[in-house]
Amino acid sequence: MVKVYIFTDMEGISGITTNAIWDQKSDAYRAGRTLLTKEVNAAVEGALEGGATTVVVNDGHDGHNNIIVEDLHPEAEYETGECSLDETYDAAFLIGYHAMAGTEKAFLDHTQGPRWHNYFLNGIRVGEIGQCAAIAGHYGVPVVLVTGDAAACKEAKELLGDEIETVVVKYALNRFSARSIHPKKARRLIREAAKRALAKAHEIKPFKLKTPIEVKVEWATTDIADSLERREGVRRIDARTIVKIVPTALEILNF
Repeated sequence: MVKVYIFTDMEGISGITTNAIWDQKSDAYRAGRTLLTKEVNAAVEGALEGGATTVVVNDGHDGHNNIIVEDLHPEAEYETGECSLDETYDAAFLIGYHAMAGTEKAFLDHTQGPRWHNYFLNGIRVGEIGQCAAIAGHYGVPVVLVTGDAAACKEAKELLGDEIETVVVKYALNRFSARSIHPKKARRLIREAAKRALAKAHEIKPFKLKTPIEVKVEWATTDIADSLERREGVRRIDARTIVKIVPTALEILNF
């Protein structure tokens, strides 16, 4: 058996070029759901062509209710919120991802949300790409494919190595606008890259962090640090920054 786990986000999907996707009542968000589902399906198809026997998709964008499940590839299994990833998987894909907060020329750059400013794991500044890679690495599972804008793909290669496959589906003009390739072209490129990525999964090292892990977060405002410093295991090191030591990568978002 060959098992692939797919983490999804939405900001890094082709055709999505406005921040209106954060408004679930907007026409842009509704259109974005279709674009997201089709791009995930392309990754599923490539995984299956590459020999995958099990593909699980985790709907990871805000609200965890973004993929149109009825239109998801019938060979994919679907989950939201809780992550069933474990050591039995051979590879992980990150589809539709964005760059970390503070990245220049990045479409909708952020880490979790507007309250998060800088985020570090064992001194390494990362965003959501690094967080997912660390969680997968806890189980010895390598991230082998990342898709998103040019900044996200650059971030992924710098963190995870040039061996991983990436697909650039758009280029940020500024934080709130982008120039996208055509969605049909993006899906073809993703399907091909997914197949290549799975073929070399055994050659790519998981992103494993030395434990225990130091999680350091610089928040946007001091009041967040005010409230968090009272929690068990949290140490405040300046006005906006807190540190917590966690035993494994599974706790890196637990404050």
